[in-house]
Amino acid sequence: MKKIIYISFAFLVLTSCSGHHSRSSAPSYGAYDNTSAEDLSASASSETSEHLYEKTSVQRNHDESKKEKSSSEITSRLIIYNANLDLKVKVLDSIPSKIKVIASNNQGYVSSVSNHRISLKVKAELLDQAIKEIAKLGKVTSKNVSSNDITDSYRDSEIRLENALKSRNRYLELLAKAENVEATLKVERELERLNTEIDLLKGRLKNYDNQITYSQINVYLTQKVKPGIVGYVFVGLYESIKWLFVRG
Repeated sequence: MKKIIYISFAFLVLTSCSGHHSRSSAPSYGAYDNTSAEDLSASASSETSEHLYEKTSVQRNHDESKKEKSSSEITSRLIIYNANLDLKVKVLDSIPSKIKVIASNNQGYVSSVSNHRISLKVKAELLDQAIKEIAKLGKVTSKNVSSNDITDSYRDSEIRLENALKSRNRYLELLAKAENVEATLKVERELERLNTEIDLLKGRLKNYDNQITYSQINVYLTQKVKPGIVGYVFVGLYESIKWLFVRG
């Protein structure tokens, strides 16, 4: 009987130790799982930060590129500047030669001369300087400087010229392959039309280039009126008694 009791007691002790060992090992497994989760979370956070940095960098580069493009578009505008001056001078005859010198000094030339009008061309970047020099020849009674943005028209002409040149090349290829007189004549007529269009577009672009490079100044001249002998008498009389009419 004692032997049976001893065996039962030993069995209970062994069972208790085995259960304790199982329970004590469980927290270690749980701690391993928690550490892995934190590592994964940190890794994911790092990847997210890198992704956000890359996205921000891409957006910043895009914005900077957009700003540079906008600035480039502004600086590449094609503008024609012209000016009109009304100038009152003492002696008309001496003005044309003086304006010719001014035009030459500002990398330009006189394009036309008449009794009361002189037109000259000067480098666009020297327009203001030329106007100041002309103003010293007399008294400017009115001045107008105008600008005309021809960017869209210029680009349109460039595109049309490019397309016309490509079409002409294709028709030249067709002309080489024409098998009869009728086909040859049709291709030649189209080539003649394209050549005319190409010449017109080239002329237009050349004219645009000239107007962009050189600004035109139209000077309208009037001569100061000199009073005669009697006139000087009245001028002197007015100067002596003008205080009666004008109060300071």
